[in-house]
Amino acid sequence: MVELKTEPITAEGKSVAVKSASREVFERFAALSGRRSWVAQYLPQRRAMAELGPLLRRDETGWVRNLLSGALATEYSEPHYVQAGIYASGEDSVSKSFYENFWGPQERRHWEALRLGLLDSGLMSDDEVHVYLRECEESDPWTFEKQTGHSGDDVVWLTAYAAGQEGETNLIYREAMKIVWEQYGSPKDGETQRNEYPGLSGVLQLIAEDEGAHQGFFLQMMRIYLRYWPDKALEALTGVFKGYKMPVVHIPNPEEFLDAVIRAKIGHPRWVVAEVLTPVAQRLGLESRSAAGRALRNFGELFDNENAVVQIAGKKIDNVPEGCVVYEMHPDGSFVPQAVAS
Repeated sequence: MVELKTEPITAEGKSVAVKSASREVFERFAALSGRRSWVAQYLPQRRAMAELGPLLRRDETGWVRNLLSGALATEYSEPHYVQAGIYASGEDSVSKSFYENFWGPQERRHWEALRLGLLDSGLMSDDEVHVYLRECEESDPWTFEKQTGHSGDDVVWLTAYAAGQEGETNLIYREAMKIVWEQYGSPKDGETQRNEYPGLSGVLQLIAEDEGAHQGFFLQMMRIYLRYWPDKALEALTGVFKGYKMPVVHIPNPEEFLDAVIRAKIGHPRWVVAEVLTPVAQRLGLESRSAAGRALRNFGELFDNENAVVQIAGKKIDNVPEGCVVYEMHPDGSFVPQAVAS
């Protein structure tokens, strides 16, 4: 039996630890962002989009047009998403900088790239895109509270939601990339026979890479919150898992977009659970959504849980604040005490 004797750590002490660990994540993300630097207007894929556009227009159902215009409507709410992140950041200047200077501009270039993709491929005209986006602008603005039913001033909840949402968006763009690639005739490199993604398929690949990087960032932040604020992190995860859905925004062509999503076999509840939410839980050390609920209940029953820090099973943490009890969280949501930091 492990005997646990602790000296209380203050809430301020944990907050300092969170800020220190967060800064490292922010700096790493900023450094790596340079490798994904691109501007929609100057993408080299634009010429191929125009040349290959007729291949997409052969599909009389407008599958690609409807799928990407719906994605454009979702991405076009980017200013509201950024504002939610800034608001939830409170007085944390590093977090605010992330949303203002990195995440926001990267999300903005997504809708710009989609707009140009629809235009260059001949799937929509200038007037059609203008009317479409104007209708998006005139709809009620997106808010985190309307989306989740939870107050928008909680950065842990916002991060938990973003970890799922960015992951799903990554998968959606990768599926759209494959659809466009197939309609292009499934081009391959003549020597290596590897898939080539020219034109719009290549642009969708770039957007997907951004979304994957964003999800990685939010998952790293959730691991920090889980370590130092395990009760908040587990409560947020459990809440997000229960009511998760993609951003609810106005889409001018909802029926056509829904038909396109169904045809792509993405977005339905079982797919979301299997491909989005369960992987998020697993990347945070839990075997399933239900394990997050068990972990929340089990954590509440721990000895001196106010002083607890949590490590994922098999991943020892360093630099534990003095006086904290280290608990190892197992995939089934159980906890095993490890030691008291001194």
